[in-house]
Amino acid sequence: MWLRLNVCGIFLYFQIKDYGKSSRYSDGFCRVTIRIQSDQNIDICSNPGLVFEEFEVDCLCERLECVLNGQLKKNEIVSFSEPEAEFYLNPENREAKLRLYLWCGTITDNYFSLAISGENLKYFVTYLKLITRKLSKKDEIITDLLSKEIILDYGND
Repeated sequence: MWLRLNVCGIFLYFQIKDYGKSSRYSDGFCRVTIRIQSDQNIDICSNPGLVFEEFEVDCLCERLECVLNGQLKKNEIVSFSEPEAEFYLNPENREAKLRLYLWCGTITDNYFSLAISGENLKYFVTYLKLITRKLSKKDEIITDLLSKEIILDYGND
């Protein structure tokens, strides 16, 4: 399953795979793909080996929901064990800024920032709830986002 957001003509594609598949043979890591594209020659993709730990996905879902619902009282940063992506949470504007750090052989101090707010933030939280199994494909909100192609299901995720 992919999330596809249109943020002022810039498309964010976000995918989390393998959530909840930890076992004695696996370590609770989820494979993550982040891609940012626009018609203005922007095409940035995360490192193919990007992973988040399951608890980091849970934390991201919970913190973004706090921003969405106005429960966050001060600015926060949600970072991950792999430093390629971060979310800067701003409760005053009810937004989350995704920072995707760029690579040049190794991670650099350069990044692309994308502000996610309003309906897009709601869609992001809904997607994370689907991934973390708080919602299912049969829930009305998910079927609606699937029909609007905000959540994309290619059947092989």
